[in-house]
Amino acid sequence: MSRMKKLLFLLFFVAAGTNAQAQTTIQGVLKDTLDIKAVPFASVSVIDQKDSSLVAFTRSAANGKFAVPNVAPGNYLLLIVQAKYSDYLDRIEISENVKTKNLGTIELTQIGQLLKEVTITAKNAVVMKGDTLEYLADSFNVRQGAVVEDLLKVLPGLQVDKEGNITSMGQKVQKVLVNGEEFFGNDPTVATQNIQAKVVEKVQVFDKKSEQAAFTGFDDGEEEKTINLQLKKNMNKGFFGKVEAGGGWEDRWNNQAMINWFEGKRQISAYGFMNSNGQAGLSWQDRRQFGSGSNMRMFGGNGDDAQIISSFFEDDDDDQQIGGFGVGNMKPGINKSWTGGARYANKLDDDKHQVSANYSQGRLNRELEKRDYTETILPNGSILRDDTATSFSTKNTHNLDARYKWEIDSTFTAVYKLDGQLRFNESRSKITTLNKSNNEVPLSRNTRDNTTDAQTTRVTNSLTLNKKLKKKGRTLSFFGSHTLNKKEGEGFLLSLNELGIGSTGISTNYDQRRLDNSQANSILGAITYTEPIAKNVLMKLGYGVSYDNANLSTLTQDTLGFGEGNYLNQIDSLSNEFDMTILRNSGSVDLMYNKGKVNLTVGSALAFSSFDQYDNIRDINYDYNRINVFPNLKFRYKFSQFKRIDINYSGGTTNPTAQQLQPNQNNTNPLEVYVGNPDLKIGYQQNIRVNFFTFQALEGRGMWAGAMIQNAFNPVSIDRNFDPSGRTVNRYVNLSNNFISSAWFGFMNRFGTKGWETRTNVSGSFSDMPTIINGVESRTKNYSVNIVPNITYNNEEKMSLTIDPGFTYNFSQNQVNRDRNISYWSFNPTASVAVYLPGSVEIGTDLDYEFRPAVNPYPNDFSRFLLDAHVSKRFLTSKNLELSFGMWDILNQNQGYTRATTNNYNTESFYNILQRYWMLSATWNFFSGPLAESRASTGKGHRYGNKKSGRRN
Repeated sequence: MSRMKKLLFLLFFVAAGTNAQAQTTIQGVLKDTLDIKAVPFASVSVIDQKDSSLVAFTRSAANGKFAVPNVAPGNYLLLIVQAKYSDYLDRIEISENVKTKNLGTIELTQIGQLLKEVTITAKNAVVMKGDTLEYLADSFNVRQGAVVEDLLKVLPGLQVDKEGNITSMGQKVQKVLVNGEEFFGNDPTVATQNIQAKVVEKVQVFDKKSEQAAFTGFDDGEEEKTINLQLKKNMNKGFFGKVEAGGGWEDRWNNQAMINWFEGKRQISAYGFMNSNGQAGLSWQDRRQFGSGSNMRMFGGNGDDAQIISSFFEDDDDDQQIGGFGVGNMKPGINKSWTGGARYANKLDDDKHQVSANYSQGRLNRELEKRDYTETILPNGSILRDDTATSFSTKNTHNLDARYKWEIDSTFTAVYKLDGQLRFNESRSKITTLNKSNNEVPLSRNTRDNTTDAQTTRVTNSLTLNKKLKKKGRTLSFFGSHTLNKKEGEGFLLSLNELGIGSTGISTNYDQRRLDNSQANSILGAITYTEPIAKNVLMKLGYGVSYDNANLSTLTQDTLGFGEGNYLNQIDSLSNEFDMTILRNSGSVDLMYNKGKVNLTVGSALAFSSFDQYDNIRDINYDYNRINVFPNLKFRYKFSQFKRIDINYSGGTTNPTAQQLQPNQNNTNPLEVYVGNPDLKIGYQQNIRVNFFTFQALEGRGMWAGAMIQNAFNPVSIDRNFDPSGRTVNRYVNLSNNFISSAWFGFMNRFGTKGWETRTNVSGSFSDMPTIINGVESRTKNYSVNIVPNITYNNEEKMSLTIDPGFTYNFSQNQVNRDRNISYWSFNPTASVAVYLPGSVEIGTDLDYEFRPAVNPYPNDFSRFLLDAHVSKRFLTSKNLELSFGMWDILNQNQGYTRATTNNYNTESFYNILQRYWMLSATWNFFSGPLAESRASTGKGHRYGNKKSGRRN
């Protein structure tokens, strides 16, 4: 026997002898992921994590099963090697008094199958690290000059629609980070549509927890599906950017510029967008964090008290008074936008000091023409309403946020945040409303001119201190914040009202001014303590106190007795002016069990709120106390790294807003008056959500499913009272309960190596909502089912093709009038194709068809067929200059249309929208440093997808 063989024999003998007294056997079965068959004769090694020494060794049997006996308690690495398969490595833990550690089925991937893959050229192209799905960007082929959005489209498990919205395993991506940092706020498309795919090393997909949840290890429910773009290390020097200029027919233009300068850990970026084709560039759905509620979940509450004050600082938007636009429809009106901003980020002194700051400014102008037909179902018939509106609005927003993190030592960190927003809103509208009986007899008419000019300010300063104590898992945290909300606004209403049209009718004229002058200060303090109370069990205790002080004023005045233009007569019934203070104390306790594949958290929070409200106009106190309870449960089971199920439950009391509580009237529309109710009760709402997904990344197969149930007791609704003259008085009341549920299912599958892939998403929803009309309570039930199959073909050298035949079923039943059931199918198939020709030329087209049938109360079919086309050519050695020509809505059939069936309302809306136009544009991507050198050394590169220089409104 040679010396080496003797040494190996001795090592195996020692390892076996050392563990002779152990009682644990590790067992499992090996299977082939491609052929679904057993994997025999694979070597199975158990390695000590501490010193990488071999502890035990065996081989799998002919049926793929293996067993490694006599393994002592501890932490190990399991290494499985077989010549035909890629190596498998995993961490395992052996606990005391466990006789058998069953690992179940372990799937191995054939090396030959890895080599066959076209889009994946490395066996580590897709890996799962903890809860993070990670893609190696260079392992996926995209066209030269492609942006991140093009890269995301070829990553298995991700989808990008024509509007740039991203979904991962059926869940919408809400954030896109760059090197772990936010990139210009909350709009993911700023990064995905402007950063070159070539600079990205890894794409990481995960559920981003709040900073506090990441520190304590407790899930507080504030998760956002997030993508992090990890840039290549050699790309952290120099700059890259993009400039686009485009113009076309009938005042259509689209101009963009962005530059990013990286120098080590210092990042400086700036951008500017301006266009008239409805592409806003930055999201206008800014996050609104009012009062102390924005961080109350840190110690268990949901911050519902903050809504009581925050409702006074919401923007007045006359569009919402005209009717909703529905979900997923094109933007109404003709929109022009100008946005710009800058960002700075740096890490200093070995990352002990981390600073970042973002500033953004946006302006959006909208010209809107809209016609709504609304049927309101009554116990003894119905009311028909016809609204015609024209409006012009301007929104101008400035946002500034900054963050400084100081790692004082390895156990102590401090984080300061500044979040500020200044918003200017102006709107001018002219609206005519006609109310008719169900036999078309006119009841009332109103014509009104509304003018509003408002400025809102919000500034939040916060400080977080986190301290890790000596015992592992023992932490102490403090959070404090101050928020200032301020609103100053002025609005004018000129209104002509006719009640009971005819010889006995009454006509009145209103000439009123509304003044909004409100201010609120909110202070919050919270402390959190975590303690490991047993093996695999962690406890979290929290206590917080908040104080809100507000002066809320909305005064309505007219000229009665003072002459035209002198708004000196105050109308108390239409005015609000009261002082409010809210003192809130909250305590919470949570327990988390985390072992192996199981993670379970249960807990609850209890909040005591004291309200002191004084009505200055009516000289009335509204003082009351409330106790709020917020239970929660979170369960996660990981079958494997790529398969898991999540179950979440949360509940909590809900409070009416101040506007719902105050007994004053709002007559923005004199024929539709809203009155508050000081006797509203506290409500309770609970939510249950289940998510499951399984994913085989290398094979491009995946499946996801989920369901959500929400119900509420004592929800606040509106009692609508219609008088014979055609006037409606809406009063807030508590109703019995409501119920909302939804479910979704989807799967994806790649067909071999030919570039074909299918994805199917099926979703459905059901709601059972209470309504009350003229004092009669009833219920409205709505069902909907949405089916969207998808097939794509991608050949980066020839063409790309996407087909989405979409189907939706809608059903509505209102128990006020059981004869009115609305049931119909609608269709929305889309298709997109791009062909890649020699000479870096690309031609493509997009088709979008929509059909909704006529069904009572909607008298006519609606259909539109949208056809777009484009041609482009790339120039220069690096193909970083592109000229393109595109035409949108070639057949000139685009028109704004929605249907909305909610509670006892059925509304059909028509509005103006961007129609046929063409645009010629040039796009130049520029680089310096290592990036420029790497591009110069590449070949032809690869293509993916089609190029659009504009976007439909």
